[in-house]
Amino acid sequence: MADLDGLTVSEALKVMDDEAVDDAAGEIPVRRSSPAPQIETEEDLSEDEERVAEVRETLRIDASVDPLAALLDSTKRVYDYVPIPRLGAQFQVRAIEDEQAYRSLVERCTEVKRSRRGQSREKINGPRLTKLIVAYYTVDPAFAPSSDAEVQARYEKLVAQSGVREPEDLVSKWLLIGEVEKLGDAIMTLSGFDDGDLLVEAAGN
Repeated sequence: MADLDGLTVSEALKVMDDEAVDDAAGEIPVRRSSPAPQIETEEDLSEDEERVAEVRETLRIDASVDPLAALLDSTKRVYDYVPIPRLGAQFQVRAIEDEQAYRSLVERCTEVKRSRRGQSREKINGPRLTKLIVAYYTVDPAFAPSSDAEVQARYEKLVAQSGVREPEDLVSKWLLIGEVEKLGDAIMTLSGFDDGDLLVEAAGN
């Protein structure tokens, strides 16, 4: 405490106020800024789904892996799961591994358009192609017949509740337009295409 002798009342009060401020300041901890933590794991990115996807993709690629060995150990039968929020469930889809089977779907969706001059040109019905891809490459639920007994049973159960048997009709009956597009995109991406939306381009049109 400072010596207040000889000071006027106002001067003494000012000195006491200044000391109180100094004491209070001494009790306030000094916060030192620390560098932002470096993002190194997926857990650090839990709130940034897009960044997590990028990290996962990066983690899949190892420059030390022998590409020939990886190819020889691989399989073309690739599966993935696609969330359908409306249903609170995940649909299982698989990659398109048989080019001929895929081409046959494209042919089913190819229409001949004639101009007023009588000229004809082929055009692929994109929405129908998407439905067919979803129908034949969605594993669970099953929208198409299968040689697998369990899958066939699930298909028959869906047919019994629908009143239709054609795979693309089942897809139209049970799924919303956006859900069909989402599944179609996932299947095309899983099949190695960079952009699942480019169904027509992928078909060679």
